[in-house]
Amino acid sequence: MEKLSIAECWRLLEAQKLGRMAVDGVDGAPDVFPVNFLVLDGSVFIRSGPGSKLDDIAAHPAAAFEVDGESVTFRWSVVVRGTAQRWETGTALEDLGHRVLVSFHPTPKQSIIQLVPATITGRRFRRRPSDADPDFRQPRYTERAPVSSGEARPASAGAKPIAIPHFPPRRADRP
Repeated sequence: MEKLSIAECWRLLEAQKLGRMAVDGVDGAPDVFPVNFLVLDGSVFIRSGPGSKLDDIAAHPAAAFEVDGESVTFRWSVVVRGTAQRWETGTALEDLGHRVLVSFHPTPKQSIIQLVPATITGRRFRRRPSDADPDFRQPRYTERAPVSSGEARPASAGAKPIAIPHFPPRRADRP
């Protein structure tokens, strides 16, 4: 694992178009949203329509933003933490070049969220040789029998979650 410099974090961030914004929901539980974004003047800008993202940042402006990617030899992740604020579409945004910030989602996005960074961190991991091989196959997951009498157990307060099957990592000396 290699920690990335701030300059490298910004370079990787600027090269992407899709990331994830994490906020504290109005109900106190965390929410994560896939979003299109633009990096401009040291901030992350995200288009948004009315709804939970805007409600969440109005109540709790602390937010995080993550983007990741991979190359033939590395996988990497960059995380920006800071304060989110809502902007209405207007002349000031046009001056920042917001017209190039297009949402992949077809609904109208009249608001812009600006994430003003407090920190930016990144990590890069070297891929295992087998990961770079196009013939590398992940273990196939098989469907398991239902927990009880043909129905999944409903989630309830205090109940333990249903375990996800774990498959150990593949070893080079085993098929």
